[in-house]
Amino acid sequence: MTARPRGIVLPDFLKRGSNRHVWLWASLVTALFIVWFATTVDSETLTSAIAGASPAVVLAAMALLAINGLLAVLWLIVITRRRHALGGAFEVIGWQMLAASILPARLGDFAWIYLIHQKLKIAPGRAVFIVLYHRLLDFIVASLFFLVSILLVGMDLLGANIGLLAGLVLALLIGIVAALGPLLTLGARLLLWADETFDNRLTRILLGQVLHVRVWYRHGLPKALLWVTFAIIAARWLAILAALSLLIHAMAGSLDWIDSAFLSNVYIYLSIIPLQTFGGFGVGEAGLAWVLTLYGLGLGKASAISLLIRVVINLLHVGFWLVTIVAVALLKWVRARREAS
Repeated sequence: MTARPRGIVLPDFLKRGSNRHVWLWASLVTALFIVWFATTVDSETLTSAIAGASPAVVLAAMALLAINGLLAVLWLIVITRRRHALGGAFEVIGWQMLAASILPARLGDFAWIYLIHQKLKIAPGRAVFIVLYHRLLDFIVASLFFLVSILLVGMDLLGANIGLLAGLVLALLIGIVAALGPLLTLGARLLLWADETFDNRLTRILLGQVLHVRVWYRHGLPKALLWVTFAIIAARWLAILAALSLLIHAMAGSLDWIDSAFLSNVYIYLSIIPLQTFGGFGVGEAGLAWVLTLYGLGLGKASAISLLIRVVINLLHVGFWLVTIVAVALLKWVRARREAS
């Protein structure tokens, strides 16, 4: 049996000593967002936004976000075809949610790769592919929903150019997914050429991982299974959209459900931009506040709503992680007691 390449160095990447520019940039953006919230949100607007969301609405939204987490676990089991890895899949998603709510600038995705590699014992190249493939499907579904929402509310609010751009992005992403097989083959050929030309150990490691992923993608992932993974991600985003729409509709107080759904899509679509601070605050929150002002809300109320939505998401992520860790620890304890007896 050949040794598995030791190509994953993600724990070092997550240390502040490495990639200092990422951490410095995240700290700067965090400071800017703190200043923004401090100058736009006062106690009155914050209290008004909180009063709009009843405990029942918040609980319903968090339940929908929890369903999204459960679907993420299901997706991971389906794509890895590890039916007996339920505990490991829960651990991966629980820790990934925590990382996404704490780490800035999409570092949570790198943690996700590392977790898949470590917890599910999956080769590094395949772990990278799984996360990238998930993000591609995320972007396709988010772009599709965003385009539909623009068509429903009309082009006047954001302009026809935004709708055209969303359509072009959607077409490009669909083309990438449709050509994943040839793209993997092209990548392998380029790495083979580089290996023959430069005789570099890192190139050989990357070539081995790409070839491994190519074989797995062509023979280990039937098209029917890929359609199932797409359906699960679409269901995940429907749950997220429903949760966000509930919160926006309740806290804004003056928007109908179509506009609330549109604003949810704006928030999700802008959150794709990897410019998040510590705690997950980023372009999505700023963009949501801006579009809310176009609907006539004051900047203070709009900022308070975007702030509270991120707080609810973070609370659910931390809660999901905590429940997962406790449940997995209890299961391991019970299993150890049974083996001991």
